[in-house]
Amino acid sequence: MNFRKVFIRTLSVILPLGLTPLWAWLIMEDYLSFSGGEKDIVILIPWILWSLIYAVVGIVMWVKGSSLKRSVLWSCGFSTALLLLIWVVLLILSMNSINIRI
Repeated sequence: MNFRKVFIRTLSVILPLGLTPLWAWLIMEDYLSFSGGEKDIVILIPWILWSLIYAVVGIVMWVKGSSLKRSVLWSCGFSTALLLLIWVVLLILSMNSINIRI
């Protein structure tokens, strides 16, 4: 594998996680405002979790020898689906904790 392919593949795996400090700075300096004041920084928690899952799936797909396009699509899809599943589980658990029956 040549250097260019390794560089592009590595960049595609770590780019979302690498953008986290930029998002944090933009939110803290109020360039991005979600009308929550200091609580806006909490929005980064799902982003970080999604980015970590994306990186893990991207590395697994890389080791399996998948193409870059397939790796990115699978990483995005799996990360989004897993984050949605976590959200639904937390929603159901919180509804049960305040005695709301489904």
